[in-house]
Amino acid sequence: MQQSMVLELPDDIHEAVKQAALAVGLQPAEWVMNNLRQQFRLGSPLAILQALQKAPRLSSEDVDALEQAIKDGEIPIDWTPIFPEDEDEQP
Repeated sequence: MQQSMVLELPDDIHEAVKQAALAVGLQPAEWVMNNLRQQFRLGSPLAILQALQKAPRLSSEDVDALEQAIKDGEIPIDWTPIFPEDEDEQP
C-alpha cells in the first residue's frame, strides 16, 4: 500500500532539498523518501531513541536481581601460566 502526502516547506528548506537531490541524481521527492526510510529503519538513531523511550521502567529490586545474575554467571579466570617458566632465559 502507498499513501501520498503533501508537504509545505519554507523556501530555504525546499531549495536545500532540491540541491541535495540534484547532487545525488534524484528527484526531490525521491531524496526525501530515501532520507525518511533511513530515519525509520531498524537500528537508526530515531529507532533507537524510540525503543529507549518505550523501555520498561525497572525497580531497584529488578536492578539488584540483574546484578546478582551477572555475578552468578561470572566465570573465574585461571591465571596459571600455560608455558613453563624458565628462569635461566633472559628476554
